[in-house]
Amino acid sequence: MRNRKKSASAKNSTADRADSRLAEPHAAPTLGVKAGWIMTTYTGGDTVKAGFYWNQGRWAAEVVPAAGGVLPGDGAAAYRRIPWPALLVIAPVMGGAFAIFLPFLGLAMLVQWGYHAVTGRPVSRHSAART
Repeated sequence: MRNRKKSASAKNSTADRADSRLAEPHAAPTLGVKAGWIMTTYTGGDTVKAGFYWNQGRWAAEVVPAAGGVLPGDGAAAYRRIPWPALLVIAPVMGGAFAIFLPFLGLAMLVQWGYHAVTGRPVSRHSAART
């Protein structure tokens, strides 16, 4: 317990009474351990355990079944393993972004179709190869 001098005006104040019942604060030991998720980089053709893997070049996710498996692609394809708790945050954000921008994509396609209908020219040289 703390030994404090109490003034006459604050003789029985609530804060002093509550303070006197508390134990002295002790410094917590520092263990030097950093907690966090480790996102290991893999390449195509690597044998990996089950989980979700993000292909950085194609911006696509690969799901490896519970038995494990081989990541598709050659050695140039880079993958990162995504921890499932991170997916609980990332997946709804990506779905929300898609839902927000979908109307704008539709409007852009409508403008592209209108331009093609009015001018008769393809919008880009890539679209000419598709017709």
